[in-house]
Amino acid sequence: MLIIQYFHEDHKFFICSVISFKYLLPSKIGLPKSRQHCCPLSLMVKYRHRKTMKGTVFMKILFKIIAIPFMVALTIIVPILAFLFCYAATFLEIVSGLGVLISVALLFTGEKLGGCVFLILSFLISPLGIPAIAEWLIDRLNGLDYLLRDYIMG
Repeated sequence: MLIIQYFHEDHKFFICSVISFKYLLPSKIGLPKSRQHCCPLSLMVKYRHRKTMKGTVFMKILFKIIAIPFMVALTIIVPILAFLFCYAATFLEIVSGLGVLISVALLFTGEKLGGCVFLILSFLISPLGIPAIAEWLIDRLNGLDYLLRDYIMG
């Protein structure tokens, strides 16, 4: 939220203009009386920001506590999935190569429908098909894990 503020001539209030104009007295923001008339704008924003943030600290801590089990689960699950993906992708690559050989043999024997079906299935289990989707999903889960870590530690 962009806050544009300036002092009024008599320094008893300032204008905070974003969507609607609000006139706020410095005493309502929480400034000490000694700084109400000669305080720079940055201090007013700082005091106003502190006052609004005090109410949300409990909710932030609560959300961080709720996020911890998900972070732990993702920290354990993502490496296991990456390990299993490596072996499954290698196996599917071999099966895809065999499927292509079978589809070529079926095309040469005159079974055009069976050859096309085997060719499509071979493409789906090749590294460009379903394993690519699985790799994308593992990358997104890993990104979510690091996002939760940053949220909890920040």
